Amino acid sequence: GSSDLFSFSGFVPDFDFASPTLFLEKNGLPVDDCLRKGVLSYSKSTKLPTEEVQSIYYKNKSDSSAFMTYKLICSRKNFGGRATSLEIPNLDHMGSDEFCWESYLEKTHE
Repeated sequence: GSSDLFSFSGFVPDFDFASPTLFLEKNGLPVDDCLRKGVLSYSKSTKLPTEEVQSIYYKNKSDSSAFMTYKLICSRKNFGGRATSLEIPNLDHMGSDEFCWESYLEKTHE
């Protein structure tokens, strides 16, 4: 079986019902390379295709702090037992302003 790269818990995905495409992203986060290696390794062992994608949660990079505020409000000031603030949001995978349409356009229209 496979294991979760960050919690080291075991899991075995069952894709008998579908033929998924595995997504790869570059968001300027410390976890990007680790996730990419894990997905590529899994893709190779299962012969599943991959595709470069961009998760988009808001329109402009300048909207990043508004989105973080929204996520903080939704997390009720506590995210997984960790205190949160705008300065230290502690929102997993959100330490980047690259999750926006503006960033996608910059990457695809270079």
